[in-house]
This record gives sequence, C-alpha cells and structure tokens, in this order.
Amino acid sequence: MKKYFIRIVIIGTRGVPNHYGGFEQCAEYLAAGLVKKGYEVVVYNSHNHPYQEKTCNSVEICHCYDPEYKLGTASQFLYDYNCIKDLRKKRFDVILQLGYTSSSIWGWLLPRSAVVTTNMDGLEWTRFQYSKPVQIFLKFAEKLAIRYSDFLISDSVEIQKYIENKYNKKSTYIAYGAEIFENPDVTFPDEFDLKINQYDMLIARFEPENSIEVILDGVVKANNGRKFLVIGNNDNDFGTHLKNKFASHENIKFCGGIYDLSKLNNLRYFSNLYFHGHTVGVPIRHYWRLWHPIA
Repeated sequence: MKKYFIRIVIIGTRGVPNHYGGFEQCAEYLAAGLVKKGYEVVVYNSHNHPYQEKTCNSVEICHCYDPEYKLGTASQFLYDYNCIKDLRKKRFDVILQLGYTSSSIWGWLLPRSAVVTTNMDGLEWTRFQYSKPVQIFLKFAEKLAIRYSDFLISDSVEIQKYIENKYNKKSTYIAYGAEIFENPDVTFPDEFDLKINQYDMLIARFEPENSIEVILDGVVKANNGRKFLVIGNNDNDFGTHLKNKFASHENIKFCGGIYDLSKLNNLRYFSNLYFHGHTVGVPIRHYWRLWHPIA
C-alpha cells in the first residue's frame, strides 16, 4: 500500500531562500520546518530568483514566470496567476497563501479539494504610498482573500480583532518566532571597517512608510560623527531619491540588501543604535523582523 504524505504548497512570495522580505523569510523557515516533521512541501519561486536549484533544504522549488523585470510591481498579478495555474495541475492538501495583495483576485481558481489557508498580513490598503484607487482595490482584495480562504492566520492580535470585527470571521493568531543571537563574533566589525558601538544602523525595505528618509534627516541634524548604515535593496525610485539626497553625507552608507543572517545579527549586535521606523503593520511583526533579514 502506497504511503500517503500530506502535501503543502506555499504561494504569494518571490521565493526561497529569502532575497526580499519578511514573507520570504517566513516561507524559508516554515517550509524547512514542515519537511522535518514529515510533510512534503513545495514553494513557488519567481523564475528569475537568484536561487535556481530545484530543492532547498529538502523543500521542492517550483519556478514560475515572473515578468516583474519587464513590467514592474503590477506584474505580480501575472506571477501569482502563473503559480496558481501551475499548482492546479498537481495534488496538494494544503495551500498556504502568504498575503493577498496580488493573489486574491485569482482565489476562485484555487482548487477546492485543498484547504486554502491565508496569512492576512497587515492592512495593506493603509500604506500611503498607494493612490486612492489602489487603496480601494486593496480593500476589495482583502475581502476576496476572506471569501476564498478556508482558514485565516493573523500575525498580530490587532489584525485578528480587525478581521473578526470587520468580517465576522475567526482567524488563528500565530506570532512570528525569533532566534536569540548568542554567538557574536568580536572580529566581525573589521570586515565593514567599523568599530564596536561606534555606528548606528537601520534595516528596511525601501518604501516611504518605513520612515527611512525621516530617520536620515535626523541623522544629518544630529551630526554626531558616527557612521550610519542603511541596509536594504535600494534598487528602486525611492532608493535612488535617498541616495541622491544624502550623497554629500559621507557618514551615511547605503549597503544594499544583506541576506546573510550571521552578518545581520553581528551588525545589529555591535551597533550603538538600531532604528526601526515601520509605520504600517503591527509591533509583534516588527519585533520579529529585528531578528530576521528583511532588506
């Protein structure tokens, strides 16, 4: 008799290992943990993800075409569609959807033979980077995610309350975990030409609501002489704006994205001050991000 394995698929991210943000880090850790518990796990990756192997930590990787490099952010709708179209050809018992921004409009395509579980993330429509029409769409997308999901996950108590009050739906509160960093490398700062406790830093995605510009304005006004590291993928219009604005301030160093967890932990550990300026979302998720690469 053939042994039956529970098959789980994770969609809604750019893929693993993490080279982008919080959901990608969640997918990477969760998928590997589920495999260790005996589940079969598939994670969908963008076709142009830096990692091109077919497995990662015994997790199966499925690459799907992602036209973001041609069309920008709006292409995520096509990428999500391609992932869902592909998974319909396969058998999965559980579909874990991380976020809903560009995938929920395809919720009607998700196979009803699988249990659809959605992590609702924060209130995406409150991000002030979006125009009014986009905010209206995101509210609609949120409603679709509720409609097409069998189970909902909230990563904060406040989001859980919001879903229940707004939609009269129950969700399971699951806080993100954290790893305690206990093995700092005292020789590490030398790699970055830094002195222990003599530099400040922030880690964030380059989005206006993460307060990077406000923080850097404060750094300039403080003029305390310490180096300030800005860690995050700055290859977008907002990143270009900030690099141009602060180009004359030699103490501000734009480091780009760093995804090596050991490097990030050491940088945070030996810094004098660590800034975290996210204004959208909730504190419990932010505390998790202090310990995981989100750049």
